[in-house]
Amino acid sequence: MGGICSRTEARRSLLIEMLTERLRHIEEIFPHIVYSCVYSDCVLASHPTVSEGKEIDEFLNTLQHIRTTATHFASSVEINLLHSFRIEGTSHIIACYMIDDSHMIAINCTSNSDPAFNVIQADERMKTVIVPPMQELIVQLVAL
Repeated sequence: MGGICSRTEARRSLLIEMLTERLRHIEEIFPHIVYSCVYSDCVLASHPTVSEGKEIDEFLNTLQHIRTTATHFASSVEINLLHSFRIEGTSHIIACYMIDDSHMIAINCTSNSDPAFNVIQADERMKTVIVPPMQELIVQLVAL
């Protein structure tokens, strides 16, 4: 019986490691990443791998609030599915991409003053290059 549990835990660890590796690829799309994570009710994977600290806690609390607000707003304007949302400030961008109904990729990066950076193109790359493989990994992780 212990062998099955240990194999399941080993598989879970491998999937989380693979999610973390995919998060590293986000730096190719969004420069100046401060923190990115796969988030549900808690952080499943993050890059850089920081699991605690005041700034991370504040980001996650803000993220939960933004997610709730965005979902309520989307439903109020009759948008049934919210696939992504982004908030751009003078010094930071917070971008979130839904993987499924309860998991999302969250990115916190400093705003890039590089005129060549196009946030719309970055969004499209996230939706085509990053999100689909992460969806597959989350499906496997949830199935464990």
